[in-house]
Amino acid sequence: MDQTPNPTQSKPADRSKALVVMSPNATALAVRTQAQDEARARAVLGLRLRELRAEIERLKSHLHAIKHGSETVVREGVHWFDASAHDQLGPYPWLKLSAASLAAFMAGRLLHRIPLGLVAIAGKPLLFAGIRSLSR
Repeated sequence: MDQTPNPTQSKPADRSKALVVMSPNATALAVRTQAQDEARARAVLGLRLRELRAEIERLKSHLHAIKHGSETVVREGVHWFDASAHDQLGPYPWLKLSAASLAAFMAGRLLHRIPLGLVAIAGKPLLFAGIRSLSR
């Protein structure tokens, strides 16, 4: 078969070398479309910015309400704690609590000075005697 080109066959167009020539109306339309797209994008961003600012203001007011509420809770909690201490320990609860702490400290120091080794040696026969009497 003979490979002669047929004049009715079209050659594939080489698009890499094609020069696109646009009419002035098409160029104006493209610029106008791009400007409209930018305007739409700006409008969407402006709307989103207003929404975010409103959300920030809402969160600020919510945070302010939480701060105010927590201050009230702390103040009332301290008042309740103080009243509870007065109910349990009388008119001078902190003095009585301090006296109890001091007494516990002094008892600990006193027990620390007692030679517990000697007490254990003296108590061992009593302990064994008690165990023997329980096992009978």
